[in-house]
Amino acid sequence: MHFPWNLRKWHNHALAVGTPIQGKMGIVLNGFVDYVGPNQALGWVWDSAAPDRRLNVVALKNTKIVSAMVANLYRPDLQQAGIGDGHYAFDLRFPSDAGYEIAVEIQDGQYKIPLNTDALNVSQAQVEDLIDIGLSPRNFQSKKNILPRAIDIIRLDPNDNCNLRCVYCHNFRSEKLIDLSEFREFLNIGVDSVGTFQIGCGMEPTLDSRLCDFVEVIAESKARPSKDFILQTNGLLLHRHDYQRLAGAGINLVSISIDVAEPETQKALRGGMSLEKLLRNVKDFRAHCPGVSVEFIATVTTANAEKAESLVTLGLKYGISRFTFREVFYFPKNPIVDHSRMPDLVLAAGQFEAMRKRILRQFGKKAEFIFADSNTLLRSWRNMEQKRSQ
Repeated sequence: MHFPWNLRKWHNHALAVGTPIQGKMGIVLNGFVDYVGPNQALGWVWDSAAPDRRLNVVALKNTKIVSAMVANLYRPDLQQAGIGDGHYAFDLRFPSDAGYEIAVEIQDGQYKIPLNTDALNVSQAQVEDLIDIGLSPRNFQSKKNILPRAIDIIRLDPNDNCNLRCVYCHNFRSEKLIDLSEFREFLNIGVDSVGTFQIGCGMEPTLDSRLCDFVEVIAESKARPSKDFILQTNGLLLHRHDYQRLAGAGINLVSISIDVAEPETQKALRGGMSLEKLLRNVKDFRAHCPGVSVEFIATVTTANAEKAESLVTLGLKYGISRFTFREVFYFPKNPIVDHSRMPDLVLAAGQFEAMRKRILRQFGKKAEFIFADSNTLLRSWRNMEQKRSQ
């Protein structure tokens, strides 16, 4: 996965390596916090003595961990500066409070990552100027006439519906579609370049029979992404689409939504889900497209928090080495979500953090992990809904 911000717009290309911090057992840490805002920190960290190692980064508030992720995002400026393969960046989100410290965790010890003095000259407005556009049938008409520009991320829902009824889903649905010919014109007239293009954000893209057509239109346009071309799906209908067309158009990452390795719990959380069908499609897709990365994305509730390890074990069995765990959030005023069940699914304080530590302790050297807490996801959902309706 690539670093989501186009830092070369404001960051010095000749990146200087920080003074190494001698850690335990010969570990040598290098890194900086390049930007810190009200609810976000951007930066990088690596062990120059073990360049293949990916380190866990945390946000601390009064010594308590409030957010964490594995620093494995890609930044070309790091690689160009001779910093390993460049996959050492992090984009850490946390609640909008002051007083956070950013640190790397190593063997139960925490080492603070220094603030890059250049970061003091970077404003939140400069970061927000890196364009992240959400497109859906609800907002496409208002977006299609935008002026040509370079866009860092486009998140596309060509349809406005889903084939599952997840108990925690907050998203409105409809039968609306984006017209393919209008979409093609939009890309060729309204876009100069795109860094990352993701298909499937709030809705299920494989429900749309035109999925391969959309992917190929993107690939043949100026919006063909220079970084990641992502398909996010629940995987149940993946077999209805031509794998070779998807891979041939440049899809390089398929994100599969799956919460647990146990069929009954899976059905209880994600109405209509068949674990057997999903895994059959994952196996088939990987056999036909071995060059495309596949990751598992899980929403963590009280029903599956204690079963997270079995999901990682299952993923490793199917050749999956990247996992994202997202703590469930609950917006009581939302008219869509199942209010009869949601209060009992919200995690207790510390439960998500306990799960994170267990997973890293058991699998930290076997796979890559990203953990997102409920505060981060609730903000993300609100931003996505705002972008989808504007």
